[in-house]
Amino acid sequence: MKKILIFAAIAAVLSLTSCQKEVPVENVKADTSTVVEPPVFTATISPGTKTTVDAQTGKVSWETTDEITVTDKNKNAAVYKIKSIDGTTGKATFEYKSGTQLGDGPYTATYGTAPATNQAYSASPSKLYMTAPQTSTKSFTFTVQCGLMEINLTKEGESVKSVAVSGIPKGGSATTYTLTCSDPQSIGTKKPFYIAVPAGDYYNIVIKDPEGKDCTLTAASGLAVAANHIKPVTFDGSKLVFKHSKLTGVFSVSATKKVQFSRGNLVATIGTNGTPIAWKFAANQYARLGEGGANKAIGKQAGDVDLFGWSADNKYGINTSTNNGDYSQAFSDWGKAIDDNTWRTLDVSEWNYLIGIDEGTIRTGKAVGPYTVCGVQNCLILVPDDFVPGSVIFPTDRIFDSAKWKTAEDAGFVCLPPDGNRSGNEVNMVENGYYWSSTKHNSDSGRAYGVEFWSDNTIIPNSDGARYEGRSVRLVTDVQ
Repeated sequence: MKKILIFAAIAAVLSLTSCQKEVPVENVKADTSTVVEPPVFTATISPGTKTTVDAQTGKVSWETTDEITVTDKNKNAAVYKIKSIDGTTGKATFEYKSGTQLGDGPYTATYGTAPATNQAYSASPSKLYMTAPQTSTKSFTFTVQCGLMEINLTKEGESVKSVAVSGIPKGGSATTYTLTCSDPQSIGTKKPFYIAVPAGDYYNIVIKDPEGKDCTLTAASGLAVAANHIKPVTFDGSKLVFKHSKLTGVFSVSATKKVQFSRGNLVATIGTNGTPIAWKFAANQYARLGEGGANKAIGKQAGDVDLFGWSADNKYGINTSTNNGDYSQAFSDWGKAIDDNTWRTLDVSEWNYLIGIDEGTIRTGKAVGPYTVCGVQNCLILVPDDFVPGSVIFPTDRIFDSAKWKTAEDAGFVCLPPDGNRSGNEVNMVENGYYWSSTKHNSDSGRAYGVEFWSDNTIIPNSDGARYEGRSVRLVTDVQ
């Protein structure tokens, strides 16, 4: 099947073609007081039945359920609903619905709401945001203030959970507009996704699947979105390749090499015989199974495991044997288990550099702990290269709640949760963290290196353990 990604920015300009003057009607009651009827407003656009844009013609027209908000010279606001639409001219007459009764003009009017940074998926285009400049009459000239991106996706066997578009609106700063699907949308065949954005230049589209894998498409020169035209842009369909998502923080692991971390620890789904069926990353950074999942039931029940013996067979260390001879084959990197071949395991020298070991001394500010992150105690926090002191406040009680952790994660922080280690089908010391490297022991064929951190804030570089021990694995991808 041909894979297609079409990116279109859609908008239209509405013009006023006529106006209608209304004479206030005075109703005289027994007490002789005067009641003035609310003013009536008109606006004309091309004939039709909907205010959503027509992707083929670019035309916009009213529908009977439309409403506008009108403001008078004193900033009083009222909502007006459509009373009638002229089927020939498309002119709509609006009558008062609710709000403060308006006084004298000049008047201004708006239709819809400005594009939100978070939008909900809909199978049809959303209504476009329009404004009408100040006028002393009771007729408005509306102008569309945003574009509507129609992103058409085709990819057999894939589904979409969200689509995010990033760029710079005219007169604004860098912004991301995200469309989220409450239910994943299959893109086996062509499916459009509509996102309202202000006029401007946009550079990135990030499409995520339900498992958190993403496909990032970048336009080096930008894609101009105007509020008055349709401009289709086509990407090579072969670029629609979903990869497991990575975190934003960039970390030096040597004087010349930088990496980014996966969004969570490595997890394998196994069958009742202990054979891996599928691989994924944990849903978030602080997620761990410990004594849960199938860590204590390998070969007995199906489920998820996240503690692996030092990888030396086609099961990548999912083995309950405590005989190091069963792990004596050449190392097979866990990154090969992930389907996009961009992930790998840090070697021990990279772990040491990352944590901050310089001739046996830990450089402050590189690795800190223990911290509680979203309820998980004794986590080790890794601080990215570009961290600006003061931009993230380390809580004095050493507890990152969800709001504080979001700020830290947005700044590129990495959390390594403690998960204990496994011997056969027994899981021990879940209050401590044990993470493998890809480096075998230099003198003992039954051992390999990694890093440990304990609940008392002890960090042990060059930690060596028996290869049969089940330890955590956090993968990285190289920054090119």
